[in-house]
Amino acid sequence: MKKSGFQIIIKIIHWMSIVFLLVWGFGFTIGQGLPIELSNRELQKAFYTCGFFGIPISIALIAFTSIKKYDSIIKTIIKIVAGIVLSLGTFQLLMNFIFILGFGAWKDYNILYSHKINKEVKIAEQIFDKGALGYGGRRVVKIKPILFIFKTVTPIDTTTLDTNRWKRVGEHVLFKEW
Repeated sequence: MKKSGFQIIIKIIHWMSIVFLLVWGFGFTIGQGLPIELSNRELQKAFYTCGFFGIPISIALIAFTSIKKYDSIIKTIIKIVAGIVLSLGTFQLLMNFIFILGFGAWKDYNILYSHKINKEVKIAEQIFDKGALGYGGRRVVKIKPILFIFKTVTPIDTTTLDTNRWKRVGEHVLFKEW
């Protein structure tokens, strides 16, 4: 049985929605515990903004694209209602997280050291930016770029630092452009 162009588009939308839901779900849950971050602040904002709206939209699209022409009226209505309820419920849950947990991000506050050989690797003091809620905790981390889009961030104790490999910078960077 050959599928029409419309059926192929519906399948593509269905599977793309599943992939996006998995990517955002990973990024919002397990990915938060990994020592890998997006290196660009604007890219971070775009990822979380797209996820914030994309998760409910993906849920609705998965429900709507699972409707088959041979489904009964009751089954079709259940899929439509379930898609709308789950989508709106997820959006409400995400809204609650914003106001209860306060999403934020770590920002470089001071660049303390740079690696003498690889200038891209640095040790920075970071503060947690909670947006309108102010700033939270502080940490000192070693930042190492991966490719051009990610960076590894690992806590480091500067009292045991090998000064033969690191150059003291001491540059305040919080309000500079990225």
